[in-house]
Amino acid sequence: MKDWERISSRQNNRIKNLIKLQRKKFRQRQGRFLLEGFKLIETALKAEAGIEEFYLSQELEIESDEVQNIIKHLPAGVEPVILEADLFNRAVTTVNPQGVLAVARSREILLSEIWQLSGPLLLLAEVQDPGNLGTIIRTAAAADLAGLLTLKGSVDIFNPKVVRGSMGGIFSLPVCQSITRADIKQSIAGDQLKPRRLVAAEPGASQPYYDFIFERDDIIIIGNEARGLPQDIKNFIDREITIPLPGRMESLNAAVAASIVIFEMVKILGQN
Repeated sequence: MKDWERISSRQNNRIKNLIKLQRKKFRQRQGRFLLEGFKLIETALKAEAGIEEFYLSQELEIESDEVQNIIKHLPAGVEPVILEADLFNRAVTTVNPQGVLAVARSREILLSEIWQLSGPLLLLAEVQDPGNLGTIIRTAAAADLAGLLTLKGSVDIFNPKVVRGSMGGIFSLPVCQSITRADIKQSIAGDQLKPRRLVAAEPGASQPYYDFIFERDDIIIIGNEARGLPQDIKNFIDREITIPLPGRMESLNAAVAASIVIFEMVKILGQN
């Protein structure tokens, strides 16, 4: 084992920065985010997701195959850093951490770039639950959507819980977050961008999702878990679809609703 850096002080700048990255404003300021756990870090390495730092808890069996496999595939110039157990637990957000932690570079593209990609997009309008967003990202990546947009007021895509919930989907899905109403309006009206229909999943709509004919460049819109779509966003909508609920429930979880609509769209597009 090499003579890797070891950290035992809370005053160490690396520790301070790891703790800062638990907060949205610092993730956005630095353009970096946290990855926790073996599976997520392994997936990030396979996707060449821009890992810049890698940390191990001193309680971990460093010679284990799992640890050595990650170390072997770290990018050039990235050396493991060993943290005292107490410091490691301060740096992570999981209750039962696995002893490995990484910092990766956030990857976002411009709205104009994601708009021009070939294939359907998903727009989340103020979805605020990290678990929901993580599941939606995982679903969108599994369905091979062209990209994901989030409206300003939605939870941060690089929130640690979102990243974990995405199960690595965050590394294969182009994303653009915190877009504004003005951004949407400009993109729709702009004659230099491809035309796209905005199709909203709304509980009160008259057309069932399974009777709707999706087009390849549609943008599916999913609203807030409790409030649905913001009223001003409805001004941009081209079509509304609904998921009929024969039971005694008024609505579905946002992630469940998104999954149903996304895979119906995949089925329709696969037939055309």
